[in-house]
Amino acid sequence: MMRSLNGALFVALAGLGQALRAEHALTDARERIQCSSHQSDAAQDDDWQLIAIVSGYDASGEGQRSLVEGLCSANFARRAMVVVLASNLGAATREPLKAQGHRVADEVLQLLSGDKSRRYTRYTLIGHSLGGLVGRLAATEIEAKKPNQARPQAFISLFSPHAGVQSFVGGTFLPSLLWLSGRDKGALKDLCEEDVEKSILVEMSRGSHHKAFERFEKRVLYSSHADWLVDFETGAIIKEVPHEEQIPLPSFLNYPLLGLRTSNASQGLCEDPTVRCEVLNAWRNVSFRRISTEWTLFRPDKHSTKSMSLEEQAELLRHITGELDGSNANLPRGSRCASGYCAFGLECSGTCQPKTLSEDACVADTDESRTGCLNAIRTFNHAVETWFLVVTSSGGGGHLVAAKNLQQTLIEELDGSYMLAMELLRRYQGSLKPHALKLAKAALLQVQQKSAVELVDLMKSPCTSLDGNGYISLGDFMTAQWNSKQQAGNIKGLKELVSYQPVADMAFGSQCRNYMKSLIKESTFGYQQPPTRLISTQPLFLQSLLDAAEDVSAGIDLYMTDLPTPEAVHFFGPLTKLRQLSSTFTRRLYLHTLAPSRGGVKELEKLSGVPQQQIKMEKFMPVSFGFTRKDELPSPETATAIRLKAQLPVEEEFLKGKNPVMLEAEDQLVLVMLGSQPTADAVRTYAEESLKLPERNVGRRFIFLACGRPSSSTYKKLYEDLVALARARSTSKTQLLPFTGQSAQQILGRADVTVTRSGGLTAGELLALHRRGDRKQVLLHVEPVEKEEKTRTLAGLPDMEDHVMMALAADQAALEGMVPWEVEEPFPVNWKLFLNLRGFNREARFWSGACGKSLEKFAGDHHCAADDQAAILGATRM
Repeated sequence: MMRSLNGALFVALAGLGQALRAEHALTDARERIQCSSHQSDAAQDDDWQLIAIVSGYDASGEGQRSLVEGLCSANFARRAMVVVLASNLGAATREPLKAQGHRVADEVLQLLSGDKSRRYTRYTLIGHSLGGLVGRLAATEIEAKKPNQARPQAFISLFSPHAGVQSFVGGTFLPSLLWLSGRDKGALKDLCEEDVEKSILVEMSRGSHHKAFERFEKRVLYSSHADWLVDFETGAIIKEVPHEEQIPLPSFLNYPLLGLRTSNASQGLCEDPTVRCEVLNAWRNVSFRRISTEWTLFRPDKHSTKSMSLEEQAELLRHITGELDGSNANLPRGSRCASGYCAFGLECSGTCQPKTLSEDACVADTDESRTGCLNAIRTFNHAVETWFLVVTSSGGGGHLVAAKNLQQTLIEELDGSYMLAMELLRRYQGSLKPHALKLAKAALLQVQQKSAVELVDLMKSPCTSLDGNGYISLGDFMTAQWNSKQQAGNIKGLKELVSYQPVADMAFGSQCRNYMKSLIKESTFGYQQPPTRLISTQPLFLQSLLDAAEDVSAGIDLYMTDLPTPEAVHFFGPLTKLRQLSSTFTRRLYLHTLAPSRGGVKELEKLSGVPQQQIKMEKFMPVSFGFTRKDELPSPETATAIRLKAQLPVEEEFLKGKNPVMLEAEDQLVLVMLGSQPTADAVRTYAEESLKLPERNVGRRFIFLACGRPSSSTYKKLYEDLVALARARSTSKTQLLPFTGQSAQQILGRADVTVTRSGGLTAGELLALHRRGDRKQVLLHVEPVEKEEKTRTLAGLPDMEDHVMMALAADQAALEGMVPWEVEEPFPVNWKLFLNLRGFNREARFWSGACGKSLEKFAGDHHCAADDQAAILGATRM
């Protein structure tokens, strides 16, 4: 009786505590947690089973996430969709049981019939706690409404009170506690009903409910002797606990932590006139698989998988998978091993990770062989524990492409370390214990199956969300703002966005720091140690990265994806400010960039504030291998076949008969590629003007025009316009070939003439091609804005030699049309002329900074700080 009283008290207190929590957790928003399982060799794509999980009283659904992930990592004879039902979460689980069962039945039927891409032939219900009763009620309704919709395969209940909760019988205190909570809407009232004629538990054991439950091919009941919420007898629908000799021992040995053992013991007649006896007697002659569960550490509140250890979850989920005729052994690296066995060579430490070797794995008989053996072990351990984290931003496109290029480079680096480790293991295999050698070789094979280079886009992460959890994200909005201005050629708008970067750092810095710490320190990706290297391709949130990366011994490697000029204020500005704010800056950050046009590493230190010893001048920007390796890409004036990818119906139609495009050596290829977000009107103008060029005497001219991502309505319209132009005006000697956003490496390599924006990753690609020996003609695109007529006026000034006139025009065009970081190349800026043109006289005082107090002083100093020049540029717009 004391145990019953304590159990009742605990149930009530637990329910009260849960009820008083905030209701708007993850799943109160009715978000369905779901995933699909792996497919075994024998599984058929058109033969699916639905595994629906029904949550318990006041549950949020998160408690079942490990169960979902575990089942999704399993292999079944049929493909499986695993779902935590969204209709029965949070406050809805406190309603009367029949109301819950009705909602669950409707959701299951909708899932079975609503997805035309999958043909469900069977379904399984898994109910946790009170969800087991709700699942049974739903099964009755499913059979009544659509008995032939899908075959009921298995019913599994986890610690469900099928015959009520014994401790509620004498619950004189329970009404008071429920009254205090004020939250129960009828569920506990149904569960606690003592009148046999009124009890829904008795009703569920008779008639249509009884028949529907029997229709399941398998009925599995998990119950625990140590569960104070749901006693063993009610969870297993049995009058008394089976004797030890009725439970097979081998099953216990396979599950030592939970002591899972299966029993099919029969039960005698229950003679008391109670709800419990009525329920138990109704199921006396029905076959169940009863699973006895024991906790390794006795805890009265342990009632769900969420309160189990990872190892206990692994045993339970492995057993459930087996009951569903599946297998989740051989989990790959990074899988949550709470769901089953890791593949050979990996061990479970929250996730499946390579098993490292200790020095006692060496059994060498000489000092020389032992030294070699220990070196092989160290090399192996370092290889399998190494992982890299690459941080980037999808705004603009170039940073993301650079990050993916670096990711591929690092993957090759890791592959090399795996090969070296394997070679050393083979060389010293006679000095290693046989089993250790077998484990190490298996681990090396496993780590090659999944890249250990993780990539994070800050714009699609909690870093740029208002709540810090990723639910109220502004990253996509920020990216869209940048992209729309770039598409429209809105240079002024782009400069304004660059100026807002410090504001973004202040607004999102704290949550970004916490998010990055979770990636680095809390094994979010499943690794058991911080990344070997943390790499970034953009200067956003650098202070947050530095703070979070205290445990990354190598610090942060920052790769520049633009030309290192004084006008690269978008990149160098945050660095110089960071130098003033961060005490860890000088010893934690390493800059990787191309060499500047003059000044070398000293100039870079001046521009960035990064100490010279932490600057590495690279031969190439982080471009794709094709640009850095000889003969990977075609060269100008070579016969080449270029295949384009059709991503729109109109593109597929246009390319019929043209794909691949066959170029002879004498043909000229002109590529117009103004970045990943080109200005649509500028591309149209290039297309129209190119058709005015005189035809070539020898060979044909192919004009390829990059039109941007096909998902953008602006770029889709651009492509359609250019296709219409190409059909109307292309000739046998001059052909327009617009293409949607896709890899253009082959085109860029073969191009004889390239029209491109200066700066950015494209400039890095062209420089890499130049290094291999290409002598293509590169024309830099300038986007005219504001006072375009000034450029034309300068170009037409009388009494000037041509070179003077062109120099003046170039200055004006650059300053009017290009963003600040694009101005330096290919010509220096004549700031004196620029300011005169805007009405400043020689004595004008326009800037209080150290760089200039008068026009003359500023104009004469071409080494002014980039920030000062940018400030003047912004301040003197007309």
